[in-house]
Amino acid sequence: MYSVVLSRSHASAAILVWTVLLLLAQPVKGGDFVRSDVNDSQAIDLGDAFAILNYLTVGAPIQCEDAADINDDGVIDVVDPLHLLHWLFNGGPGPMAPFPACGSDPSPDALTCVATSCP
Repeated sequence: MYSVVLSRSHASAAILVWTVLLLLAQPVKGGDFVRSDVNDSQAIDLGDAFAILNYLTVGAPIQCEDAADINDDGVIDVVDPLHLLHWLFNGGPGPMAPFPACGSDPSPDALTCVATSCP
């Protein structure tokens, strides 16, 4: 049987490393975004609906999950690209706020937003 003895400095360093790792693993909230500009191209088009579908079907990454939650229900699901397509091509209701300009998410949820081109 092995035993590990850590000095106080090693123990402090280990605690610091674990604390940093835990903080990095936390979801990132905040940051301004435009709901529906999923691919952050500064244009809302068919590519954004495809980005949501790629996320749902093959797990393609999205930098700002909040932008993909078109109806702002706190979940990214098949309703979101359908809502976006209905708005783009049939004059349906537009995406929820923040839209059409940059802003923060008005409703609390577990979705993250790491980076967007909003100032």
